[in-house]
Amino acid sequence: MTEGISFEEETLSQISILLDGIHMSDTADSFGALNAYLSEIKFPSIPEIISSRIIHEANRLIESSVDDDNTKLSIVTCIAFAFRFIPSPFETISETTILPYISMFLENEPDVPLLNQILELLNILCIDCQKHNYGEKALVLEYLQSNLLVIIYNIDIDEENADVLISVLSVIMTISHTINQTPTRYQSLFDLLILLLDSPLQISEKILEFLYNLLQKHINLYSCLQENDVTSLIEFSKCDSYLAQRYSSSILIYLTSKQENLQFFMDNGLFDILLTTIHEDISKKSNVACSPMFECIYNLSQFDKDLIEVFFQSDLLNSDALLGVPYSISKSLIKLIDLAIKNFADNPPFLNNIQLVVEVTKTCLLSDDKEIVMISLDILEQLIHQNIEVDAADTLACLSESEDPDLSERVAKLLEIVS
Repeated sequence: MTEGISFEEETLSQISILLDGIHMSDTADSFGALNAYLSEIKFPSIPEIISSRIIHEANRLIESSVDDDNTKLSIVTCIAFAFRFIPSPFETISETTILPYISMFLENEPDVPLLNQILELLNILCIDCQKHNYGEKALVLEYLQSNLLVIIYNIDIDEENADVLISVLSVIMTISHTINQTPTRYQSLFDLLILLLDSPLQISEKILEFLYNLLQKHINLYSCLQENDVTSLIEFSKCDSYLAQRYSSSILIYLTSKQENLQFFMDNGLFDILLTTIHEDISKKSNVACSPMFECIYNLSQFDKDLIEVFFQSDLLNSDALLGVPYSISKSLIKLIDLAIKNFADNPPFLNNIQLVVEVTKTCLLSDDKEIVMISLDILEQLIHQNIEVDAADTLACLSESEDPDLSERVAKLLEIVS
């Protein structure tokens, strides 16, 4: 470093020298040296005037980079670097011819490094559009989104490309959110995502995680549902992969928690498929999908009390399959029992399965979850009210020593009745 000149001054001076060299050039390959230098420095910020010079030169020379992948990568990387220090990258790029060339790069099936750099650039633009609420002005990004969809269709679906696939999907959805696309615009993408679930498991796990994260952002993907989409999700809830089980089940629980989806589930016989899944799962003693499927049935039954009767009169409840099931299943079933009591008062539809109800209630009385215990006590009181014999004295005795005053008081009263 030259004596008397700070690191920052020398760095900016070197960038200016490299830009002077680019300015004297007629081809974009001169960006290679600048890109190499920028990749080595650790610099918190650069003056906007220098960033603007980088964009100006990139706009002037980008046309000459179309036939050289290394040059494309250098110029796109420099653009993304400059945008980090410009107040409005979107306004700046809108005044150039850069975006049409970026679209051209995407059309020519870029390699992974170039694709990742373009995705970073598009993310920067989307963030800026959202920050400044550009609205319709951001629609220029829509044709880039179309380019990315083509890449998704053409990409080799294997484990090596899993991360790239998710990155592309993320930018596609970020653009959708940025330009305020209506939910129906997601249809082709949603169909594509479901199609990709038939890919290698690592890909499927990432797609399921991606769908789950979308739902957490309140994107109304359920409006794009098809019957085979839901059956695919149900199948994944039963597979051997923990991640696939977790994300597919979470998506199903979310979908069934929306009243507007009730008719869709009923028209397509999906409620019966949920019942069948529980029956198959318990028959295999795997208990993988049972709890989330119970929760899905509980969600839908809250919107239509006839479904409660369907559930309690199903073959599943008329068999011994559920007797002695673990707590994880009982915890899900107890909510349905409680819902049945609340909706049918003195004539709940489970009276023919009272042994099961008693077993589940006693199991849940020993739960560590106070809400579940309280629900179980409510049910126990109702059973006693209907003169149904419940041998729960020993179970209640275990609860009588609780330090929770509300709980201990209720247990004491019930002990007096059942003892």
